[in-house]
Amino acid sequence: MKNKSIITIACLIFCNIIFINAQQESPIEISPFIGEKLDRVERDYFYLFPTLEGFQQAEFYLNPDSTLTVEIVYEVDGVSRDTVLNNYKSPQRIKNQIDQYLTYIINDIESNFRGQYTDVLLCDSSKVSGELLLVRQNSILINCNSRKSHDEKERVSLNLDHISENNIKNISFKSNTNLSLIIFPVLGAGIGAIIGSNLGTPDPEDTFWEKFFDISIDNEKVLGTIGGFFIGAAAGILLGFLIPIEAEFENIYEAPFNETDIEGLRDRSKYKDEEPYFLTKII
Repeated sequence: MKNKSIITIACLIFCNIIFINAQQESPIEISPFIGEKLDRVERDYFYLFPTLEGFQQAEFYLNPDSTLTVEIVYEVDGVSRDTVLNNYKSPQRIKNQIDQYLTYIINDIESNFRGQYTDVLLCDSSKVSGELLLVRQNSILINCNSRKSHDEKERVSLNLDHISENNIKNISFKSNTNLSLIIFPVLGAGIGAIIGSNLGTPDPEDTFWEKFFDISIDNEKVLGTIGGFFIGAAAGILLGFLIPIEAEFENIYEAPFNETDIEGLRDRSKYKDEEPYFLTKII
């Protein structure tokens, strides 16, 4: 009976070892920004294993207890070596570290350098909204968050959505315009010009020829018109700020997009000139 118990325990240990090895047979993807293998550029970019000098690459394997085994290759005096970290952090902790870093990069930036907020209508009539980060030839990448995320006091989590052009019906951008800054200056300039010209009008008792040949009076009228025009326009601009009349306009890009559309979308995106390294991982 005792021998049977020993054999049973041995079998359980053996099966457990096989199970652990099976769990660690293939590396796992910690984050879409890394993939299954962490290279030197990514290590420096996301500040992982900062104390390990000569770092070359690392692979992550999931343990049964949800910790990680990390196989690291590093270099010492031109010679490659390797080491293993057992029971390292959980995958979620590393993912959170990466997401926090990317959230800081994407959200904590001057508002002038942000991408425009966009609404993307998909072919199935659903809608995705967020900050337009970049435009590729056949797809876009947006950071899905609330409009309040552009407020420095608001902090949002990272939520990137890669959308293929084949799934897009249209992309729209809404913008508010203060019509008062257009209407009031025009009205002010017109009214001011009329009032100014009347200030320079000759005495009604003057004869036609006196009015016609009196150059000084004509000059006064012209100067009054010009002065009234600019004073009225300036007063209209000031009134436009004090009494704003907001109007919302929508600019829509219909799919499929031509080259002009793509350039227009890129001008509205946050990264319009060069795609950051960490975003190249989002396929």
